[in-house]
Amino acid sequence: MPTKTYPMLDTTGVRIAAALENMAGNVSPLYDHVLDGAGPHNSVYRGKNLGATYTAQMSAAVKAGTFKDLFIGDYFQVGPVTYRIAAFDYFYLCGYENVAPDYGMCKDHHIVLVPDVPLFSHNMNATDVTTGGYTNSLMFTEAIPQANTQVEAAFPGHVLEHYEFLSNAATDGYEAGRAWVKVKANLMSEEMLYGTNILSARSTNGTPFIWRHTVTKTQLPLFTFRPDLICNRQTFWLQDVCSAVAFAAADLGGVASCLSAGPVLGVRPAFPIS
Repeated sequence: MPTKTYPMLDTTGVRIAAALENMAGNVSPLYDHVLDGAGPHNSVYRGKNLGATYTAQMSAAVKAGTFKDLFIGDYFQVGPVTYRIAAFDYFYLCGYENVAPDYGMCKDHHIVLVPDVPLFSHNMNATDVTTGGYTNSLMFTEAIPQANTQVEAAFPGHVLEHYEFLSNAATDGYEAGRAWVKVKANLMSEEMLYGTNILSARSTNGTPFIWRHTVTKTQLPLFTFRPDLICNRQTFWLQDVCSAVAFAAADLGGVASCLSAGPVLGVRPAFPIS
């Protein structure tokens, strides 16, 4: 076949025109040319239905760190739940090794999934208190194990256990203690959802030394591309202590909120798989 020409276009323009022509023919070659690795794949939104099964081929691409044919917004439909890719290698190299104690540096390439809506509902505590921080809450001791069971059933053998640095005490509404804790599924932090600390008392504890220790430092790329998915018309808990009686929450109206710990609200965890 003769080579097509595109008048008035330089070589870059020719490549773009050819790509657009291919796309018009129901071919999407642009995704095929995204470089391997977490950086490029965190920078591209696609939103493709990946089916109900995390396949051996997908797992191999994740374990190799290439993330071939996987992009932000791609999702698994497992029964009624939509689990969407929110980040690549978000926890990679977080943690410590060769020190005492060893907090298990994450060396496994992974994707982080977040369900579009809460998996179920639970309260943070039986009463409106935050004194035990996050890891001593009913949410962490009762609801998070339930979330683990659900996501492990959806992705058997692939949910990645990893360390996060979480609050375990609060005084006068401020996070007063924190520790490295092994988790699988876990509530998101304000940083993961919004990209910044908004209502958490973590960074305003009234002392000259500001505590803001967390491995969840940046917004998940999914919510950069799709801010409409931040609340998705659902109200759900976040892990951050906000006051003596309240934890952070995302409100169904799109408000970055904090609510008393006692009410039953949505549980929408993030979790890595490999």
